Amino acid sequence: MSIVAANWGGVDIVAHPWIKRVVLTTIATGGVLPLACLKDMAKLSKTSFLSLMSVIFITLVVVIRCIGGPGDAKQPVTEEDRTLHVIDINFFPAIGVIAFAFVCHHACFIVYNTLRDNTEARWNKTVHISLGVAFCIMIVLAMSA
Repeated sequence: MSIVAANWGGVDIVAHPWIKRVVLTTIATGGVLPLACLKDMAKLSKTSFLSLMSVIFITLVVVIRCIGGPGDAKQPVTEEDRTLHVIDINFFPAIGVIAFAFVCHHACFIVYNTLRDNTEARWNKTVHISLGVAFCIMIVLAMSA
């Protein structure tokens, strides 16, 4: 997000590396913190819908770029750039993924408790539909990217 904000603002992110921290702090305190302090997940339905629409938009952009070609995007030129690393030596970005997975586990109980009719059948239907949609989006992104 900091790269997008720097691009929109016309700021050189290499010359001003502090812009990353400013954008991250602003988004965290202005957007994420108020949403994280809500007690009822039902109040997040509009925010969740906006998030879902953003994911669909990003997926459409990737598919369109796949069909139309990369345009002026930087292409990998060396063999090292082209190789796909299954196991990367950079461990620290993986911490964010692991932390996100634990947050999702915690949110399951909150989502279950906010279901209108929180029966096991309804929970199963919710989980299966959610995982199915996520799987389809990830397959489309993976094949296009």
